[in-house]
Amino acid sequence: MVWFEIVRRRIDFSRARHHYTVSTYQISAMDRRKPSKSRDVCAACLTGAIVTLPIVAGYAVAASYPVSGKWTYESSAEKGPARDCGRHYMEFSGERRTDTGGGVPAYRNLSVTRAGDAYRLVDEFNTGQIRARLTYGLRVVDEHHIELDLPQGKKILLRRCG
Repeated sequence: MVWFEIVRRRIDFSRARHHYTVSTYQISAMDRRKPSKSRDVCAACLTGAIVTLPIVAGYAVAASYPVSGKWTYESSAEKGPARDCGRHYMEFSGERRTDTGGGVPAYRNLSVTRAGDAYRLVDEFNTGQIRARLTYGLRVVDEHHIELDLPQGKKILLRRCG
């Protein structure tokens, strides 16, 4: 006779200032007949795969932006940080970016590659009708200004909100 047991396990880990909780389920089959070594090896491999897959997938999913906080479109060429962000700004938080100045409100960063004094970023966005990826450049001009180098040669200068 074979008995099945399902055990829920919770794994907590941190990576790059973010805390993750992964729930995994272990399925064990217990046979009341004569024990078999190959069955034990198979159960161990299955358990290892069930536990490891969510952890590995969590590490491969997203990357953090090289900047953080709110950055305004308004008066972006002025020196120093802006006192007020105004209505149109971009906010970088971990692997998420929100934008009040464009048609897509939220982005998720997939990768960050450093290229000299600039970064090459790949973001993913989903508007409900469109799911796409955007590859662009980000350059830190100084501590209060960044420049986005978007496709088709479009450049946007942003100023940090104070």
